[in-house]
Amino acid sequence: MPPLKRDENPSIWLARSQRRNLDRIRQQLDQTQDILNRYTINLNQLDFQARTIDINLSNYKKRVARIAKKSEIDL
Repeated sequence: MPPLKRDENPSIWLARSQRRNLDRIRQQLDQTQDILNRYTINLNQLDFQARTIDINLSNYKKRVARIAKKSEIDL
């Protein structure tokens, strides 16, 4: 798009100016959508990791309880 010239017809100048603003807004919206997509993926991965940690912690507690119980029997 050619540069804006203040001496051209005001209607044309305004239309070009608005077009540039819309193009800039469209570009920002595209970037925002990309960021939100990556953020959503990262949140899902974080949720998966949290569930994995919960499962591992539960298994660890069960294993410690079994070891403690077995050590009482062996004494």
